[in-house]
Amino acid sequence: MGRTAVRKTNVAAGETLSGRRKNSGRGAGARSIMRTLIGAFLAPVALMVVLGVVSYNRAASGILSKYNESALSTVSAMGDYCGLLCDTVASKALEVSTNTTLVEYYNYVKLGKQDYTVMESLRDSKTVVANVKSINKFLYSCSVIPESGSYLTTLVGSMSENPFEDFMATEEGKFFRENASARNKWMGYHTYLDEHTNSSPDKYGLAFYQKVFQNDNYVVMDIDMAVVMEMLSKMDFGDGSIRALVSGDGREIISIQKEGEEGEEEASQPEDIAYFTGRSYFEDTRQALEAGSQEIALEGEQYVYVYSPVGKTGIMICALIPKSNLLRQVESIKYITIFMVILASFAALAIGGVISSGISRTVKTMTNGLSAVAEGDLSKNFDTRRKDEFRVLVTALNSTMESIRLLMKDMKRFGDKVNQLARSVSGKAEDTNASMHTIAGTMEEMTRGFQEQAKDAEDSNERMVSFTESINNVTENTRDMTRMADEAINAVEQGTVIVRELSEKSDATVALTEVLVGDIDEVSRNSEEIKKVVDIISSIAEQTNLLSLNASIEAARAGEAGRGFAVVAQEIRELADQSKVSGGKIRSIVENIGVTADKTTVSAKEAEEMINSQAQALSETVEVFDRIRNCVGGLVEDIRTVTEHLGQISVEEENVQNAIRNISLVSEQVAASAGEVSGTLKEQVSIIEKLKEEAEVLRGDAEELGSSIDKFKV
Repeated sequence: MGRTAVRKTNVAAGETLSGRRKNSGRGAGARSIMRTLIGAFLAPVALMVVLGVVSYNRAASGILSKYNESALSTVSAMGDYCGLLCDTVASKALEVSTNTTLVEYYNYVKLGKQDYTVMESLRDSKTVVANVKSINKFLYSCSVIPESGSYLTTLVGSMSENPFEDFMATEEGKFFRENASARNKWMGYHTYLDEHTNSSPDKYGLAFYQKVFQNDNYVVMDIDMAVVMEMLSKMDFGDGSIRALVSGDGREIISIQKEGEEGEEEASQPEDIAYFTGRSYFEDTRQALEAGSQEIALEGEQYVYVYSPVGKTGIMICALIPKSNLLRQVESIKYITIFMVILASFAALAIGGVISSGISRTVKTMTNGLSAVAEGDLSKNFDTRRKDEFRVLVTALNSTMESIRLLMKDMKRFGDKVNQLARSVSGKAEDTNASMHTIAGTMEEMTRGFQEQAKDAEDSNERMVSFTESINNVTENTRDMTRMADEAINAVEQGTVIVRELSEKSDATVALTEVLVGDIDEVSRNSEEIKKVVDIISSIAEQTNLLSLNASIEAARAGEAGRGFAVVAQEIRELADQSKVSGGKIRSIVENIGVTADKTTVSAKEAEEMINSQAQALSETVEVFDRIRNCVGGLVEDIRTVTEHLGQISVEEENVQNAIRNISLVSEQVAASAGEVSGTLKEQVSIIEKLKEEAEVLRGDAEELGSSIDKFKV
């Protein structure tokens, strides 16, 4: 798994190097020297643009200010004119309301007088109303709506039977009904007259209502629409400007100025579109006492809103002037600025292209050489005909390449040495593994022998019990002594054979133990050799790390040109670190092997001592059996002698049983120790196999290091 991880790291590093070359190429194309120089030359052009914008804005601001003042003066003057016209109409209406002829007529009617005098007074009143209309050309009509009596009007048509009551039912009449103290009022319509005569709102502009003092009769005068439109048309604010007269009750009379094909102005009243009534900018200035102006946005276009109140009539003279009309005088500044910016841009492009072309050729030549170096060709040298800083750069690059070539040669020798040492470690680990397998097999055989020996000791113990019972039977019944003595002799002989077999197996166990101790000593010596090899690998890894650090320093000195080699140096450093870590793991494993080998040696020596003790016990057992056999022989010869010695035989029988029990315990302990040694050896075999795998990984890393170095052409 460690080897696979290393290979993936190298592949990733290669991909990173390739990707970095591609990114470097893209970066050079994205921001070239030519673009940088042209950008520098375009900076003054940008300042020219700023100058033009500032000049244009200042000129536009000054013209707007002057134009606003002029428009405000024009609207104010038109407001004054409209106020004068309204005052004139109000004065005429007051004259009519106080005319003696009209007053006499309606007094006659109020008194109920019906004679020729009343008729003559009515005729004279009509004449007065007609004369007012004919003398004042700005009037469209003049009418009197009486509370009683005949109505008077210059309009064609007839009023209703109850003109006063019908008038009071209209919007205009409601105003006077709700405002009883009001004596006159300027309004936009006279609805009652429009409904009962030939009058219509498109024929008149404003209507003035004057209440007669002596009674509730109303004098109604209106201003001709032509007079209002002519007044609005005199305000010249340019094409698209909207001029309007807005009455107190919200009627708008609109005139939109349009430029004709031959430059003539045309004034027209559009359809019923509210440009002012209900608009926030108009309602905010509805109660203004003097003229003013402000900038507004209407339907996506910018306008200057100018207004002037007409006295206390509630009438407003308004205008919406397109802001574009005000800025036409500064258009020349904008066009001159645009022309100069374009001219300066072309000049900057030409100068920047000439200067940057020479630099770009030199940079391109050096870039091609560095690309070859990045691909692994370290045999390249750089050259240039320029005498400026590029000459210094080329010299520094050539020195860097020479240092890199020397470093790569040293890395090649180092890789070969690491590969050779890795092969040596792998071979020794394989030999150690084979030896450990052999030792494990031997220990298993010893374990089986100890187990058989313990079983034989148990059998001997059981036979000694039978022998004791025989001795007791001899004591109890001397008549059967001869037969029992024979059986005792046979039992003794069998015990002698068994003990001799145990003695022989003990000798074999001693020999195996000596072999085990020798093998364990050999493992310890091999572990010491592996430690030496690991120390050499760690030293080489440290040297490699130093070489990689030197390579990184050289690459850093080379700057952008040494980035590719910096990646390789980083990979070498990582391989050296991995080698050092692997060497540390191997050293730890070898130290564990040494500790385990020491423990195994101690256990083997303890087993050897136990086996020697067992051999001594077996020798004593053989002697006991000899004495028993002699005693039994004497028993056969002399029953009395046997009887006398039966007590002694009982005592010796107990010693024999104790000796056999000791032999059994020693055998069981030896078997347990042998099992522990066998388990320890199996663990050592696993450790040696891991050591072999680590050595293989180290060898693979060394081969990959050599392959990476071989890619460079020195």
